Amino acid sequence: MDMYHRYRELGAASGFTVLPEHPARLAKGCPPEVPGVAPGQYVFNTLEVERSARAVSLSTNLNGIGVRDSIVARFVVGTDGQVDPVTVQFPYPPVAPVLDTAIRDQLAVARFEPAVHAGGCAVPQSIELRFTSIASK
Repeated sequence: MDMYHRYRELGAASGFTVLPEHPARLAKGCPPEVPGVAPGQYVFNTLEVERSARAVSLSTNLNGIGVRDSIVARFVVGTDGQVDPVTVQFPYPPVAPVLDTAIRDQLAVARFEPAVHAGGCAVPQSIELRFTSIASK
């Protein structure tokens, strides 16, 4: 499949299936019932929600902790607008321990507007954010 040209494929490439939409995007109910997953257990991504989770109180600037780095953190924002601490990951290690701790501390007190699925239902969403730290002088 060619995403760089105006040609529209007439069918799926061998071994692939073309879906009209993401199955989770079409899920109904509150919480939305995603096929093959227990109700309330599915974690949505950006393409599957009407409105993504938005930070209300969060600083991604970690200056002055003695480390200079830029780190991506992946985590889940729950329907309560809080980060589930068990889900915090750093997909591109290594991460300095002081930076790991600082990011986890920031996420522990962060607040978000939860993601919203069709019909206005709050749903958990997987998020990736970049945190930046400039070493203190």
